[in-house]
Amino acid sequence: MGYRSDVVMAFYADDNNNWAPMRLWLNANKPSGIPREVTYHDDTDKHRIIVQFRDVKWYDVYEDDVNSIMDWYRTFIDEFEPIGGCAEYIRVGDDIADTETEYSGYNVQYCLNVVRDISID
Repeated sequence: MGYRSDVVMAFYADDNNNWAPMRLWLNANKPSGIPREVTYHDDTDKHRIIVQFRDVKWYDVYEDDVNSIMDWYRTFIDEFEPIGGCAEYIRVGDDIADTETEYSGYNVQYCLNVVRDISID
């Protein structure tokens, strides 16, 4: 099975007036590496897109798909941060200490957060 991660990305505008061109770009440039089983939620009410990968092998050198998805994420930041684009990225690996978080934009809403929980079987 191998080492697995959960990954979530959020894209939105700090001013809803700027959301239309960002949304159009995100949907038009969505990487082909995003498989069908991935949750791709275009939330028109909240003016954001959430992309969620559960239990995936997320290695830069392992998958070309991972690189194309991360390029899409970083290109959004480069292109749209100057006009109010915001993006959030969180990856949680199998190991407790293996967590990556990235928040980009001038008015980030912090809609993604890591919550740890103890479960009892």
